[in-house]
Amino acid sequence: MTLTAIEAAIAAPGAAPASRLGRPATASEAAVALVFAGADRDLRLCFIRRASHPRDPWSGQMALPGGRVAPADASLCAAAVREAREEVGLGLEHARYLGALPPIPLVRSGRPTDASVAPFAFYLAGTPPPLTVDPAEVAAGYWISVLHLRDPGQRAELRLTANGVTRRLPAVRFRRHLIWGMTYRIVTGLLERAAGATGPTGRDAP
Repeated sequence: MTLTAIEAAIAAPGAAPASRLGRPATASEAAVALVFAGADRDLRLCFIRRASHPRDPWSGQMALPGGRVAPADASLCAAAVREAREEVGLGLEHARYLGALPPIPLVRSGRPTDASVAPFAFYLAGTPPPLTVDPAEVAAGYWISVLHLRDPGQRAELRLTANGVTRRLPAVRFRRHLIWGMTYRIVTGLLERAAGATGPTGRDAP
């Protein structure tokens, strides 16, 4: 899995149009940052574990840095950049921009909402930098290996009961935590498409 393969997956048909980068965001939209770092053959992806709050429906869950747009955000991409800086101390203004993924409808307690989440991908060259979390929003930050995320041995299943209905949801284990839900769909969807851009030897396909 290389950076070239990830960029190819983002640029594949169905990818988010570049025009989305500059348009103003609305209050019902949120953005997340997929921040890759490290050597090309040992890429890491930044995750957070959300702080515990009784009013937060996603309290304590594994997630990507991000959140709702603020009035001062010029665009959805700007919101993702700001959230990465506020939540884990990453400055993405000079990072390599990899592209945008299609927005995903936001689901709460198993029910769709009017909100959506737009993912934007970035790459920081060199060793993954230390993460400085905002304890008001983030309990911990992690650089997780892409190899770990793609390891079939780390796949798990989460049983979640909401509104009287029990669902079985796919997940990825990380230490004592599970990556599931929207974050799982964004990350595994991108990595699976990127894997399709490599040949059987693991080299980038021509």
